[in-house]
Amino acid sequence: MKKGILILIILAIIIAISIAILSWPFIFKNQNNSNQEPILQNKVEGIHILSPRVMAQVSSPIKISGKVDGAGWSGFEGQVGNIKLVDPNGNVLAETSLLATTEWTKQEVAFEAELSFDSKFKGPAILFFHNENPSSDPAKDKEVAWPVFIR
Repeated sequence: MKKGILILIILAIIIAISIAILSWPFIFKNQNNSNQEPILQNKVEGIHILSPRVMAQVSSPIKISGKVDGAGWSGFEGQVGNIKLVDPNGNVLAETSLLATTEWTKQEVAFEAELSFDSKFKGPAILFFHNENPSSDPAKDKEVAWPVFIR
């Protein structure tokens, strides 16, 4: 009987840890103004984030790089969108534009940005990538949530 209870307790702990790991990116407030949920992957349809990696330990300034290649992610007037760094309380620590480093009129556009911030905050944070949307149509807004750890 004690062995069965011990097994149930161990299974409950494993399930709780699995749920915590899978839901971690969503503990932050959703910064998206549209009805879309933030997406958490290295390559999302239309955008590929090269740096920083998911859950990377970062400090100011954070160097960001990647490329966009369609699906609502494209260049316009020399940039491909913007990015903001948000702490778990929803405070925006820094934000800037994602600047095109290749010809922005092409299908595939490389981008870079540098986020500098002056904060005593240390711990988990989220980088929110927003697409460039010259139409201002909210249905065309895209957002990617990218977890990092500020050291």
